[in-house]
Amino acid sequence: MAKERPDNYLPPAVSYGALVLIVAFVFWLLFGGPTSLRDLGVKEATKAPPKVEQAAPQVPKPNPAIIARSKSEVRKMEWYMEGALMLIDISISNGSDFDIKDVQLRCEMRGASGTTIDVARQTIYDIVRAGETRDFTGLDLGFAHPQVDRVSCRIYDLEVN
Repeated sequence: MAKERPDNYLPPAVSYGALVLIVAFVFWLLFGGPTSLRDLGVKEATKAPPKVEQAAPQVPKPNPAIIARSKSEVRKMEWYMEGALMLIDISISNGSDFDIKDVQLRCEMRGASGTTIDVARQTIYDIVRAGETRDFTGLDLGFAHPQVDRVSCRIYDLEVN
């Protein structure tokens, strides 16, 4: 008759395997493991976490070109035809603190119904000083459709001098 084994019996291979793991863990702790309890994830109860000083948020400096563009405008504009060419006389106002140059215009040509027929772009290669309004005459917008009834121009880009 075979001898009965107790309920807590482990075969020798399992016992030796567990012993090897325990010994390896002890060697790891002694020779290459963590250098403090904090490395193991254990929090020390006596120390408060360090306070981090936060610097005030940096506010970016406004771009002078954006400021100048928002404060510059077309004050008055008249258009006329010379044959099939459309010409405009325009007044540009610079309300910014910066001199502006190379003002780029976008002009929409509309028919009597209000439909946009064409869009023309023109650059004024000149300087408009800060706080100044300047008139420019005879700017060529190119050939125009014969049904153009009204024209509106706006500044869509410029450079700060």
